[in-house]
Amino acid sequence: MTDAIISHISTLLSGERAFVIYKQPNADRAHLLVPGQITTTKEIPGNQYGFIIRPFNTQGEKIYLFSSTNAQKIDFEITGNSLFKTPENILEAPYTDDEKAFHLQLVSGGVRFIREGNAGKVVLSHRFSLKKNEVHPAGLFLRLVQSYRNSFVYLWYHPDEGIWTGATPEQLIRIEEKNFYSMALAGTRTGENSSWTDKEHKEHRWVVEDIYGKLQSFASEIHTGETREVAAGHLRHLMTPVKGVLRDDCSFEQLAEALHPTPAVCGFPEEISRKFILQNEAYPREYYTGYLGEWNMNGQTDLYVNLRCMKITGDTIYIYAGGGIVEKSNPMDEWNEILQKAGITYSALKTFK
Repeated sequence: MTDAIISHISTLLSGERAFVIYKQPNADRAHLLVPGQITTTKEIPGNQYGFIIRPFNTQGEKIYLFSSTNAQKIDFEITGNSLFKTPENILEAPYTDDEKAFHLQLVSGGVRFIREGNAGKVVLSHRFSLKKNEVHPAGLFLRLVQSYRNSFVYLWYHPDEGIWTGATPEQLIRIEEKNFYSMALAGTRTGENSSWTDKEHKEHRWVVEDIYGKLQSFASEIHTGETREVAAGHLRHLMTPVKGVLRDDCSFEQLAEALHPTPAVCGFPEEISRKFILQNEAYPREYYTGYLGEWNMNGQTDLYVNLRCMKITGDTIYIYAGGGIVEKSNPMDEWNEILQKAGITYSALKTFK
């Protein structure tokens, strides 16, 4: 099926036709959707059907809904692929001294902002840029599929936005009938022998409490599961599941918007953290840390936070990575963490045989 996927995507890109191809975590099939109709809006589209792509901040970017009604849909079986090799180590994304210095200063400012009592946590990110290489976007998608089986892997294109692709480990919300499932994912470690610190456990508890509190007001029943460690490629995270039942007078749209943005990608208090990000990061996040996924398709909504992603536009590739900043954060440690996260997607660009 590899040749078929590459052929379809090549044809769509050459014709500048919008599309999305995606694979659910641990699934053996990828789904291609070529919409006959696309809704672009600043507001959540409500009771429509399709694949939604929501930016971090709707003040600057549009929400897209690739309608599944009258769309072209093709499923592809995903099998082993000899075109790619799995990297033994994560490669380091390229950066300049000025980029590093800016991020260290940004984190120091975030720590100072928190210590002054303005916020409990702020998530700060960086956009790495490099020149486009010879990797075909479809091949990159297949490379991510092979390497990050337990992640939501996607590739979408719109002529106005370029190509976006990524492998995200974080589910925002899954809703089927009245039952919902979400997760708190916070804390990052590298290496099997490194242990979790009090800082990371505390940060994770904050995220759990925030998500639980947001969902509680929409739920007739809600409970959290046991916190456990999950892998996302070479990285490990703390994850706590949150499950419940949606009240009859509440909608899936309300639930999704109540959760976005989670403190794992923004911080808390939410509005204070968001304002700090928009004023200080010095680049537009666009669809990084937004959400995307199936929207009211086949009786369910299945959304993921857009992490571990890259944008391909013109002759430039942008790679995005961030981390949660708290009172005890160390700027150099935070820089090393985003290098590891950016390295996940960068490695996919550099591991073709």
